[in-house]
Amino acid sequence: MTPTAFHRVYSRTLLGCWLVLSTSYSAADSLNLSYGQLNQPYTYLDEDVSFRPVGPSLVMSFELNDNWSINADYQQWDDSLLTDSSSFETELKGFGAGVNYYLDNWSFGLSYSDSSDETSAQSIKRPNIRNIFEHTDAQSWSLSAGYGWLSGELFYNVSMSAQWSDYRRETRLTQPKAPPPGQNPPPQPSGQVDKTREFENGDITSLSSSASVARYWPLADERGVMLGAMFSWHHIFSGESVFVSHSTRGNPPRNPPPRAGGSNRNNRQNSGSNLYSAAGDDSYGQLSLYLSFDLNAQWTLDLDTAVDIASDDNGVVWSFGVGYMW
Repeated sequence: MTPTAFHRVYSRTLLGCWLVLSTSYSAADSLNLSYGQLNQPYTYLDEDVSFRPVGPSLVMSFELNDNWSINADYQQWDDSLLTDSSSFETELKGFGAGVNYYLDNWSFGLSYSDSSDETSAQSIKRPNIRNIFEHTDAQSWSLSAGYGWLSGELFYNVSMSAQWSDYRRETRLTQPKAPPPGQNPPPQPSGQVDKTREFENGDITSLSSSASVARYWPLADERGVMLGAMFSWHHIFSGESVFVSHSTRGNPPRNPPPRAGGSNRNNRQNSGSNLYSAAGDDSYGQLSLYLSFDLNAQWTLDLDTAVDIASDDNGVVWSFGVGYMW
């Protein structure tokens, strides 16, 4: 695989803002800590592998007043693989911040994110084969708009979002120097390798749409259960990148109806991580499922999973988290 044959662009985005059911609610700040697993395909020397990086995510959301909220998040995942012929390592990091505005059943959001991806691959059976180290930095801006409403026991939401991303990739190749003819390759001392560094800049523009439905079952003592599902579709328009592909994850809405006793537990900001990779298709869908347990007025347990649809790599991702509201 040549350094430019397989283009992977990582960025992350909060997939829109989830709406309140009405303007009459109790403002709440929230903190969510989760642990999850992503899906990341990779190719090295015609060997296809699939990373399963795992790690924590932290999301904070603050209600400024009835119409405005802000949020910040941080994620970090890593994984390593060892096959019969090669070894692999990957580390993904991302942080972001956003501001959201709510008007009746409408919501609007603006967010910024910064992410980095480091991946290395090394042949363990063929010492004369080059090793690869790739580092990608990406910065993204996202605009979103959505509309939500309550019908009977169900809460519905539809949303649209647009994202602009710029990235810079550095690829480093190291390869042992060839031995003289007729000699076996001796152990190479430090520095006795051929080194190559390549740089690439690119940009990505993408559009996303989603539709979701959720239901909340209130229980005694301010406890409750919410079940939600979301289907989203994403299309990527390549900018300077020659090859663009896509595989992502998202979370269903976290906006249960008002709880028994009049307390409204609307956590209006999607508090899950959504780091995605450009690695297979320029159009794809995603189906997400979400389950939440309210333990009391402050604490929640969350479980969500998602699978890509109509992509080259329909990997399943998941996360489990705990949230606190005050």
